[in-house]
Amino acid sequence: MNFIFADDSEQSNPTREGMKPLIGLGGVHISAEQIGDIEHEINELCSRYGFPDGEEFKWSPSRNTHMHDNIQGEMRVNFYNELFKIALNYNTTAIVVASDNDCRFADDSSTSHDEDVTTIFLERANQLFNSFNRNGAVIVDKPGGGHKQEKELVSKCLETLEKGTDYIKFDRIPLPVMTADSQHIRLLQLADVITSCSIARLAGENSYSPEIFELINTGDTLDKRLKSLSERGEIPEKLVDVSSGLRKLRNIGANADLGELSSADLPVLDGLTRAILEYVYSAPLLIEETEKRLDKLKKKKAKNTLKNDTTDHLKE
Repeated sequence: MNFIFADDSEQSNPTREGMKPLIGLGGVHISAEQIGDIEHEINELCSRYGFPDGEEFKWSPSRNTHMHDNIQGEMRVNFYNELFKIALNYNTTAIVVASDNDCRFADDSSTSHDEDVTTIFLERANQLFNSFNRNGAVIVDKPGGGHKQEKELVSKCLETLEKGTDYIKFDRIPLPVMTADSQHIRLLQLADVITSCSIARLAGENSYSPEIFELINTGDTLDKRLKSLSERGEIPEKLVDVSSGLRKLRNIGANADLGELSSADLPVLDGLTRAILEYVYSAPLLIEETEKRLDKLKKKKAKNTLKNDTTDHLKE
């Protein structure tokens, strides 16, 4: 079984021009067999940096904590660098989903941007578990709003998992989403750093996040993975060209020195994204459903043929 440890983040006042309040949900994927070892290594790292027992590391540490007061500047960058190297050694994978509160929902059934982000995150989680041909569980840091908010989160996630979406049937997440206190789980703290840094960078923060985000963004990109699938003949080369176009537009949006995207460019960006989603997610699901229906029809036809043959035999 595999696990994803997740945490949320938000940016109320993005500095990126035209961007409204931003919310995000991100997580770290790892196999169950490796959890004990990576937790041990991260604990050792924290001990070397002088963290008191039981104290968390965070993207935005609270005042009067060891990390806030003693791990600053280059030392903090070094800490994050060592942290991400440990994660990379265990082949962890990060997922981060974000939504501008002024944009339309990605999933038509969503009633809020929080719900929309959670739904899309669970889609990505299921797809990631499926790529390893293993079932998985999602553990989210306990919400800050107390037991009521925690109960609402778990209930909403359960509803989403049960009904599925237009793109995904959640066949790889057999258990309800669970919550845990990040103070006791280093992987939840890692999820906080990755998610918060990514959302800050997306929101236009230029003081602290760029350097750390580059440390996070060291693995295979979607563009590289699609090229690999194309080389194996599993997807058409044209889809790789679409992905490349999407990546170029994304880079313009993320780097001010490359120019700016206008509102007129958004339909193009949306169209490219949906083209990839349709092929990677919708088409396989449609094929699977069609195969099931054909199999059902074949069985029904075989049953009727057997029934007719039996009837004819009895008449004779």
